[in-house]
Amino acid sequence: MNPLMMAQLVSFISWCASVGGMLVSIPQIVRIVQNRSAHGISSFAVVLNMLSNVASSSYNIRMNTTFAAWGEAPAQAISALFILLLKRKYDGERYATHAIVITGGACALLMLTSVVPTNLLVSLPPFFGGLSVIPQILAIRRQGGIGNLAFEPVLFGTIGYAIRLVTTLYLVPARSALIAAAALFALNASLLAQMCVLQIRNKKKGRYSK
Repeated sequence: MNPLMMAQLVSFISWCASVGGMLVSIPQIVRIVQNRSAHGISSFAVVLNMLSNVASSSYNIRMNTTFAAWGEAPAQAISALFILLLKRKYDGERYATHAIVITGGACALLMLTSVVPTNLLVSLPPFFGGLSVIPQILAIRRQGGIGNLAFEPVLFGTIGYAIRLVTTLYLVPARSALIAAAALFALNASLLAQMCVLQIRNKKKGRYSK
């Protein structure tokens, strides 16, 4: 395949990943609204995920990176904020309210280009994104189940991170961004594996109890 066709293919895949990333949180929001509960979803994980996406947006705006390489980030940041509001509404968590205030201030700080150096900003998405998976994994382990955490966003999010890993290789010049994409994929794949193991285990328990 010649370089021009490869570039066009990567651009197309990247746009698909961006559009998919914009829609990936919808099943989670729908599940929360239908069940009128966000039980099982870690507020801390949602806040860190939001910070990761804001940092990613800020960095790519600064570097004037093509929108196809990061278009899902602002949509996922807004979705995370909406999930926090729903968690406050249905579960009455005061922590979620405090988290929104702290997140808003941190996000504003990240968007000020003179405050956070670019070489630091590029390292924040994998830092926050990686940390965001840990509290969710711990919450699932503590509860012994996934609660109202939707399976689809984690599955498609992991697939999206795998695609983003490939497109980052071609579209983003910073090698640190590639390392970040690899770390995010690995951590989300770990969360997905944990959810799959629990689902299989619970189905076997249900089968044996009959």
